[in-house]
Amino acid sequence: MHALVKRTLVFTLLLTLVAIALGSSRSTQPLRSPYVSALNSYTVGTAVAKPHKCSNTGCLTLQGINSCRGGEYPGTNCVLVNQQCQVTVCP
Repeated sequence: MHALVKRTLVFTLLLTLVAIALGSSRSTQPLRSPYVSALNSYTVGTAVAKPHKCSNTGCLTLQGINSCRGGEYPGTNCVLVNQQCQVTVCP
């Protein structure tokens, strides 16, 4: 009886995994439905707020990864926009 229960559980697990794999695979054909949104090809941009003071930060790039580093760049503000550094002079 124990072996039958074990085989049943393994078979159910395999069926579940196959169903998940088939259900999550993407179709290569575009959707041709009247219910597809007209906005599906647009992406959301990144909004950058205007700094209210001077943060004394600058751009630092290590191994191709951009970041803003503070304390070593007096009179500048650094912001990351779409993983790109933008440095501006403080007003």
